[in-house]
Amino acid sequence: LRVRIASCGEDAVQIAAVDPGGQPVVSVESLTLRAAGPGDAAEPRRDDSNSLLRVDWTARTLGAPAAPATWAVLGEDPFGLTAALGADSEAVAGVHAPAATLEE
Repeated sequence: LRVRIASCGEDAVQIAAVDPGGQPVVSVESLTLRAAGPGDAAEPRRDDSNSLLRVDWTARTLGAPAAPATWAVLGEDPFGLTAALGADSEAVAGVHAPAATLEE
């Protein structure tokens, strides 16, 4: 991402950003900046009755851990992925081999 920030007034800047291919991602014609005083961010707003969004947190209890997964490497395994995955993995010749394994 390439970002260009340029002054466009005494207290304002222009912002333009493009992706690696040069396509525009975001453009801001004018963003006015102002100094924040010591009390501006001291206390967060507690009244969110007019807010469109809110955060809800639902506590969850974790059940028993799931059984370890079994992995299948389809086709050739030139990089040794089957060995890297460990005992719960196998190399199979093609897409029909896992179905045959499930039927056994």
